[in-house]
Amino acid sequence: MSNIWSPFLVKAAIFEDNNGVSSSEVQLQLDKLDTNWTNLYQSFDYMIISTGKWFLKAAIYHENDTEVGCHICPGKNLTEKGFVFAYEKALRYAMDFIATSKHRGLIFFRTSTPDHFENGEWHNGGNCTKTTPAKEGEIELKDLNKILRAVELAEFEKASVKAAENGAVSSICTGQKMRKFRMIVYIGVYLGLLTTGMM
Repeated sequence: MSNIWSPFLVKAAIFEDNNGVSSSEVQLQLDKLDTNWTNLYQSFDYMIISTGKWFLKAAIYHENDTEVGCHICPGKNLTEKGFVFAYEKALRYAMDFIATSKHRGLIFFRTSTPDHFENGEWHNGGNCTKTTPAKEGEIELKDLNKILRAVELAEFEKASVKAAENGAVSSICTGQKMRKFRMIVYIGVYLGLLTTGMM
C-alpha cells in the first residue's frame, strides 16, 4: 500500500510551510502530469484518487511553458481564470491518461465531501468534536463543495466513455454520504505539536 503526494495531479511547484501558509503562488503546469503518480501508475492494481480543494489556492497557470492566467493574483498582470478553469483541465488530463492507458487496474475517484471542521479549518484551530455519526440533514455540502463536485462528476463521465472503449475499469466513489454520517477522528489542536516535532 502506498500514499502518493500529488495534490494537483499535474506538475506543481508549491511554496508553503507545514501550517499551510504560502510564501508565493503555486505554479501549476496544466499540461504536464505529475510523475510522482504517473511513474508508479502501472504498478498498482487499485488506486484511489482524491483531490480538489488545493485548486482554491492562489496559483499561476502554465500551458506550453507559458503563463496563461491565474487564480488570486492581484498585481501580476495576468488574466484571472478562476480555480474551475484549472481543476477541469487537470482532471481531464489525468483522467485521459488513465482512460487511455493499457494498464488494467481498478481506479476509484473520490469526489468532494462536506466540511467536517467547526470553529475554523484544519490549520487554524478548527476541530471536529463529534463522537457519534451525524444525522440525516445535519451536514450539507457548501456551495464551494458543490462546484468542485460538479466538475468532478462531469470530467469523470467524459473519461468513463473513453475508459469503456479502451477496456479500462474505473469507478466513482462519492464518499459524500459516508463522510456525512461517519464519526470523525482528527488530530485537531495537536496539529501544531505534530508539525513542530513536539509530539
